[in-house]
Amino acid sequence: MILPEHRSMADGIELADSIVINPHKWLLTNFDCSAHFVKDPTALTSTLSILPEYLKSKESEDIIDYRDWSIPLGRRFRALKLWFVIRYYGVGATKND
Repeated sequence: MILPEHRSMADGIELADSIVINPHKWLLTNFDCSAHFVKDPTALTSTLSILPEYLKSKESEDIIDYRDWSIPLGRRFRALKLWFVIRYYGVGATKND
């Protein structure tokens, strides 16, 4: 999907409701880094979201809370690894390697 010559491998991907890729296998990040893309984030977050009193704050309604995107509430911020790689090298450099 990053390299134009390989995009045909993703034909029909627009029909999927979600897709997971594992950058730890090929994008300069170490183990336990995955990217989850969803067509309808509202369906995902409405299924997984909980908001007990002890997690509420005055900003609760105004922000996207990514804890609602997965089952465990105590996940590490693994996406930061991938963000740093893309930020440091840029998309163009990741295509060249």
